Amino acid sequence: MSHLDRRAFLALSGAGVTAALMGESPSTTSFAVNPFQLGSASGDATTDSVILWTRLAPSPTAPDFGMAGQPDTVSVHWRIAESHEAVQSDATSLYSGNVGARKADAWSVHLEVKTAGGPLAPGKQYYYQFSLPDGSYKAWIGQTRTAPRSTADVDPNFAVISCQSAATDASVNDGPSYWHGYTHLESNPVDFVVHLGDYIYRESHENTIPKDDYCTELVDYRRRWGWYLERHNIQRVRRLYPMYAVPDDHEMYNDYQGANIKPRFGEGTDWQLRSFNHGLRTYWENMPLRGGPPTAASGEDKLRFRLDRIGLNWGGNLDLALLDCRQHRTAPGAASPTLLGATQLAAATQWINSSRATWTTLGVASPLSVYFASAGVPTSPTNWTAFPAERRRITDALAARRAAGGNPVVLAGDVHCPFAARVIRSQNAASKDFVATEFSTPSMSSYGFNWTSRRDANPDVFAWVGMRADGTSRAQPQPLKGYLRCSATSTTFYTNFLATHQTAISSGAVTSVAKFRTRTGTLGAVRY
Repeated sequence: MSHLDRRAFLALSGAGVTAALMGESPSTTSFAVNPFQLGSASGDATTDSVILWTRLAPSPTAPDFGMAGQPDTVSVHWRIAESHEAVQSDATSLYSGNVGARKADAWSVHLEVKTAGGPLAPGKQYYYQFSLPDGSYKAWIGQTRTAPRSTADVDPNFAVISCQSAATDASVNDGPSYWHGYTHLESNPVDFVVHLGDYIYRESHENTIPKDDYCTELVDYRRRWGWYLERHNIQRVRRLYPMYAVPDDHEMYNDYQGANIKPRFGEGTDWQLRSFNHGLRTYWENMPLRGGPPTAASGEDKLRFRLDRIGLNWGGNLDLALLDCRQHRTAPGAASPTLLGATQLAAATQWINSSRATWTTLGVASPLSVYFASAGVPTSPTNWTAFPAERRRITDALAARRAAGGNPVVLAGDVHCPFAARVIRSQNAASKDFVATEFSTPSMSSYGFNWTSRRDANPDVFAWVGMRADGTSRAQPQPLKGYLRCSATSTTFYTNFLATHQTAISSGAVTSVAKFRTRTGTLGAVRY
């Protein structure tokens, strides 16, 4: 399979084909209101398949999600077809069938089209729909597409998103935060969406659901996801474009270090293990991911699930890998410190070395760049810079790829500040040994930072740092928020930062605040 090594990616399918396909007998039932309140989504597209997702929740933020009295497994009908008209009937659909949504999975469905129906054609758009078997209620018709073959001469267009708190910072406004970037994206089509984490926030403000500041129990996380996914603009984007995604930390709890969480209750800080398990479980329940549900190894309580997406390909111009920078992470001072874990690090460096597309593109939760925090002051030892040996393995691989004629690009999230930069091979912020071009996406809505001191102290690193002239702190008008749009051609990697500072008001509008291009054979971004 050209899109992704089958052993590496389809091994993710594990036990997650869905209950109905594993032999359980789903039940039909009736609902007083449409149970598809959270919409539908698609993701993890390959050249011949895609994952289709939905979750039954007539009342997504209620403690029982509106599913009280429903059987443990509810039958859901699905279809996929080559046109909007054809998907409205089994007779004209390409594939169709029934699948079980289980209470144990919060009545979510993760359907692998190739397994449940049959193979799809590469590089093609499809339409899909979920409904109750009797047709009494339906989800909106969705669109998705498969990846083109690795030899296809296509110029993929895609969006990069991260950090989307649904509540504003209380120092700015005690109310909801509006996702104007999603509204913009739904009317400006892309081939697919990349999400680099912080899809929800376990901790938030008093205007969240549930109102307790921190999610602690499984039902809290499920209700918080329901509160996020009820919004129509995020539903439309999830319904229109396939997604590749990795979480960061806030889906579980802030700044968690997965390798430091004890594997059994009673051996460490139990709230950390409980929060990690609930966060990992609900991330899977609410995202269109191949594989799952998360499971615990024999004799352990800690759940595990492969989150990285290494080895993606979208035609001859784009290879893409998304790294899991949290689940395997130790404390920086550990005896054997690691950010990625040995297995993922080896897979990532091997993938970089074997990439053959025009652009070798690495998606990471936090920037790979090193820089002075201000003139003469090194950056604080967090994320990549706290793991210098591991970071050097990655930058050495990027340097080797570039020496072999490749064009490395890094896409980053987490820091809530848009920028265009060059990645230094070593940890020395004064070095000019650059190995890749890096773009940091603005947060979709989470509180922002303005990096005036970092921009001024690193003129060789940063080509641009996105800031508003009239807002330099969280208490003043909010910094730029939105998303990053990318296009990879045979000669140029284009980026467009689309943002607004008006996320505290419903009428905010997203505009292009900066456009850059990076030519093949060069490093760094040039504004145009």
